[in-house]
Amino acid sequence: EDSVPLRLEDSILEHLATKTKDGFSVLAAMATKQQIRNYLDWLKQVGLDPDWLTFEGMGVINMFLTTHDFEDPEKAPVPVALLDIGHSKTTFSVLDQGRLQLLRTLSWGGTAITTNIAMAMGISVEEAESLKISQLDFNKVGAGGELIEAAAQALLPFFSELNHSFASYRIQFKQEIGALCLTGGTSRTKGIDKVLNDRLGVPVRYLQPFQGLEVKDHIKQYDQYRFAESWG
Repeated sequence: EDSVPLRLEDSILEHLATKTKDGFSVLAAMATKQQIRNYLDWLKQVGLDPDWLTFEGMGVINMFLTTHDFEDPEKAPVPVALLDIGHSKTTFSVLDQGRLQLLRTLSWGGTAITTNIAMAMGISVEEAESLKISQLDFNKVGAGGELIEAAAQALLPFFSELNHSFASYRIQFKQEIGALCLTGGTSRTKGIDKVLNDRLGVPVRYLQPFQGLEVKDHIKQYDQYRFAESWG
């Protein structure tokens, strides 16, 4: 009880224990009963009656586990980091052979790029967001220009948090992350996969949420990367 910021009698605690070489790895999730009641009330108001709830990040993990073939001999059995890059934050998780080993939230999202562009170029946030979507291409890093330089500067704190997360995993599990799998709205920014590959030195690919699944045509029109957490 001394290790958590919530009162146990007012909270719901769930956990998942996974056997490791040295014992067990335990993943715990905790929320106050009032938070859960409020969320269920909101779902009821919009006409939804869920059978179960999970914590943020599990949607992308479920989608990865559903679409990834762990028995494919062409795919090396290396730990894979899932990176769900959103607007205000990024969910970072690591799986090894289908077992969740690490999950954390990074306080960085695509809004950092937008804000930096707006400040550097002296334009509104709305104008900066439009430029980011229509013109920004991280494949052009080093080519000069106000837009790309401002955006590249905004990535530095993100790289720092990722490096710390990679190091934390290496120390805790005595092995290296071997691949990076991207999703989330900000992952659609042109060239961001290349700069992540250059900085982290691991292969980078995109999560394919609909791979191997029967999906109705009207659903395919939606942004599969932006809504991967919901699909899962």
